[in-house]
Amino acid sequence: MTLLLLCKNRKCGFRHASELQMDQKSFRTAVIENNSEKCPKCEKYSLYNKQDYFFGFLSSNSQKIGIELGTISSVAG
Repeated sequence: MTLLLLCKNRKCGFRHASELQMDQKSFRTAVIENNSEKCPKCEKYSLYNKQDYFFGFLSSNSQKIGIELGTISSVAG
């Protein structure tokens, strides 16, 4: 299973794969500010910054995370 870059929609709370995908090494040096993401559940757009993203796995129903490895601050550090 491949780690995905995930985010949690601020409006409905749905956790989903980000439209941005990169490995953890690339993420550490990436600058992400006010990135627009559309939620696949509620179909609303929200703006996200680097600290809003995290790595993990999605379950088959795409709503629950099988393993969440931590917040961006712990990944980026």
